Amino acid sequence: AARGGREPLLDILTWENPKETGMLFVSGVMLYVVTNVLNLGLMMVIGIIAILQLLLFRVAKYIQDKGIALSGVDLKKEFVVTPKPETVSTVVHVVGDMFRLVEETIKSLALSKDYLRLLEGFVTLIFVSAVGRVMDLPSLLLLVWTLSFVVLPVYKQNEAMFDGLLGGVEKLKGE
Repeated sequence: AARGGREPLLDILTWENPKETGMLFVSGVMLYVVTNVLNLGLMMVIGIIAILQLLLFRVAKYIQDKGIALSGVDLKKEFVVTPKPETVSTVVHVVGDMFRLVEETIKSLALSKDYLRLLEGFVTLIFVSAVGRVMDLPSLLLLVWTLSFVVLPVYKQNEAMFDGLLGGVEKLKGE
């Protein structure tokens, strides 16, 4: 569902709310560091976060009940980290659409009798294999994650320049 007529994913990638986008970007990078660099399993990370969240909430609740601090603060809102259902739904839809697109592309290539398309698919597989030999999947995912947060803002700031370059390419294709 769109917020105020806009898509939440587009708001995130265009940095409409820098605090929210920054937190999401940093959390993705931290997930890479914890799982790939520190070699912790994803389920272990989720468990540690859940336990720390519970401990932090209980300590804050005790401090609030004793009247020491945090009076008038909604602790569940401040300390309980639960993703919004709309966010989870959007992520699931985007990932599902990407997998569906890859599946349909592979099916169309496998059933194609167009040798040029088959060659294109073969070259793509060789390229992906070469990238896989140079870069492991977690590092590649980190690169894609970072680019997804950087490309759109850079394009928006330099839209006239990129559109001029793309227009020149289109003219060359037309000739």
